[in-house]
Amino acid sequence: MAIPVEADGRHSRCTVYASPGDLNDTTVVECDSWHYDPERASSSIVPEWNLVCSRRLLKAIATGVFMASSLGFLVLSGYCSDRFGRLPVVRGNAFVVMVATVGCCFAKTYLMYVVARVFVSGSTMSLFIVVGTILAESCSFASRPTLLSFSGLMGLMLAETFFAVLEQVPHLSWFLRQLVMVAPTLLVPAGFFLIAESPRWLIASRKLIAAESFMLAAAKANGAHQEPVALLLKRVQQRLQGEEGATSTSTVATNMARVVRRRAVIMFGSSFSVMIAFYSLLLYQVRREDAAAWMQWGPLCANAFAYFLLLKIVNRMDKTRLITRAYVILGSLCCSLSVAMVAAGGKSPFRLVSDLVFVITQAVCSVAMIFNFVYVIDLFPTSTRGVAVSLAFAFGRLGGMVGAMITELARNGHESLLFLLISAVVYSSAYSFHYLPLEYGTYAHLADGGMPASGMSSEAPTVTEMKQSLRSPPCKSRRSLRSPAARSPKRSKSVTPIPSPGRRVGAVLQPSTYSGCPSPGRAFMGHP
Repeated sequence: MAIPVEADGRHSRCTVYASPGDLNDTTVVECDSWHYDPERASSSIVPEWNLVCSRRLLKAIATGVFMASSLGFLVLSGYCSDRFGRLPVVRGNAFVVMVATVGCCFAKTYLMYVVARVFVSGSTMSLFIVVGTILAESCSFASRPTLLSFSGLMGLMLAETFFAVLEQVPHLSWFLRQLVMVAPTLLVPAGFFLIAESPRWLIASRKLIAAESFMLAAAKANGAHQEPVALLLKRVQQRLQGEEGATSTSTVATNMARVVRRRAVIMFGSSFSVMIAFYSLLLYQVRREDAAAWMQWGPLCANAFAYFLLLKIVNRMDKTRLITRAYVILGSLCCSLSVAMVAAGGKSPFRLVSDLVFVITQAVCSVAMIFNFVYVIDLFPTSTRGVAVSLAFAFGRLGGMVGAMITELARNGHESLLFLLISAVVYSSAYSFHYLPLEYGTYAHLADGGMPASGMSSEAPTVTEMKQSLRSPPCKSRRSLRSPAARSPKRSKSVTPIPSPGRRVGAVLQPSTYSGCPSPGRAFMGHP
């Protein structure tokens, strides 16, 4: 008697009669709270602050703030990691994560909860990026793609499994659910003790004493001889002393800036597009009310198989070709999914086909997202890697916000249009990869463009690799592979182990400085 009936015959969810006992008074007013099922009320944040009806917008605001707040954190952390070092940023973000997660669990007001989530979002994203950068700068060329892919995929797989298991306990209170979800954060303090500063950042920043200590300790731990390391660093120091005051020509600096800008624009767009696809697929799955029972664990198994395939092929293919093919496959699957959605309608046989295509699309999207992270880290020089990777992830967050907005098309029955839009965005990024360098011969290509290799790297091959590389023929640039007329007769000259003075510190530590070609199986992108 107190709740009016809507035109569709169902009781209203957000209005009540002003005078329930008066049958002649049909005036309605908005309600600001509900009566909840006692068994389920404690398992959600909605009853905590009555986020219903007119207050439902507060829930969307909390989600939007969580997504957008990381943008400023990412840019600031990227700049600080390039300017002051990777390790201080890791320690600072680790401390913020610990404090903010505890604040989320014990928040008593909506405002306090939103503010705590702002710091959780920004610090966790910054921590992920900087730790990944340290990993990339602390391993060899050959193992970098595999280690980065494994770390990203393992984290994603564990998180998916963790939340899938957590969903099997629907009656767990919201407070306990928060505590369980932040339990893995207890591992974060390991960043204070187990993570060391990036040796390549130390060399790029000319902190050779600290770099020598790290490299000698690493050589001792790995059972390697320490004399070659000390000799290499001594020669680096001698060359730095000889090039004091040397500056690059304006042409070289202009070409270097042009190449970096072009790569940045392409990878920012790539991160934007893949995150649109990832969040759209994720939110579409979460909001589905007619999903089959197998859809709860099916995507998890498909993702695990896709992750296994990526680890198998990541070091066997050129990375530019690999990411291009991943994006093309993802765009094609989105097109197929759009067609399958139209064909399915309400027919169960076609619905099964569309669900299978959806699961495969989601798995490929997860792989593309992780490999995009690997590619971005490998594409930029050490001196600007922190800012570049952070900005790429910031654009990815923007893509996630756009994906959350366009997912509303699915609520209005336009699923096919949603996936067509996603495929168009992904295809455009796949086409832009044409302007990125191939994996082999990239150093020579940069030299042809007037960009010195010294500006793009701070890597250090072993002395044995340097000696072997002197016997190897110089490689050809991507330009020379395209057009015989563009080949330079000077390319046939071998390169000396130590470059002439006037080049910056990174040149000493580049494979292309010692020889023209990297050995097969090594993951050179032109700069580490």
